[in-house]
Amino acid sequence: KEWAADQLWQTALTNRGERTDEQLEALYHKCITPGSRIVLGQLGGSISADPAGGSNYGMTLQKFLQNMCPDATVQLHNAAAGTTGSLQLGMCARSGLGQHVDVLLLEFSLNDYTHYHNRGQTESPAYELAVRAGLTSFQHAPAIFNLFFWGIGFQNTSAQEFHAPIARHYGLTGISLRDAVWPYLTAQRAPWAARGDVVKDSHHPTNAFHAYTGRLLALYVAERFLDWARRDDAAAALDSARFALPPPTLPPPLNGVAARLDLLADK
Repeated sequence: KEWAADQLWQTALTNRGERTDEQLEALYHKCITPGSRIVLGQLGGSISADPAGGSNYGMTLQKFLQNMCPDATVQLHNAAAGTTGSLQLGMCARSGLGQHVDVLLLEFSLNDYTHYHNRGQTESPAYELAVRAGLTSFQHAPAIFNLFFWGIGFQNTSAQEFHAPIARHYGLTGISLRDAVWPYLTAQRAPWAARGDVVKDSHHPTNAFHAYTGRLLALYVAERFLDWARRDDAAAALDSARFALPPPTLPPPLNGVAARLDLLADK
């Protein structure tokens, strides 16, 4: 059996987040405004910090957006750090990325699976705090993408099952690269018939898979851009000198411990 080409996307999208789509509108307004600055932020472990021969998925998305928005300047700020979990980097998001971020890419499904446990079970309060920090730390809330890779040693088991409910709770888009490739690996079908087609060592993606991840993100952004451009109010955006979204209203934390430790509760 040959896998349908669009199954890559169908299996990868764990959640289409209404908040992510709404926050992307700020990016789209900037895209059509000459002289604007669009900032991408990356937080994650060594998968995101890995330059992969001079490029990674964030750089691929940056190049795409620069081509899509030729009158704007698109910058990438990467504060990812190897062997680091979501609590440390998430709570220091503004220090690592600056005061302004339009799109925030979070990648912690591998590291968090081994970092945060209670009685031997992986927990999600650290990731929830990172998400809440990402939504409230910057000048305006960025469009957040939750990227779920595989586990350490290229295992199917990761923190995705703990992080995906957080993404859904906050209306954020989740994309599972693990779920995109696993049917192909299991069936030994191209383009990912073997482990070496996906990772170059124990768990770091190949250059080609970094590029694919970036293109998948670009596809999501482009599809939403076309939806936005077809709306009746899109023409008015062309005449808008400024566009600002209101500060987000966050739902109560899913995790009780996150509620007790939430340093951003008053924002």
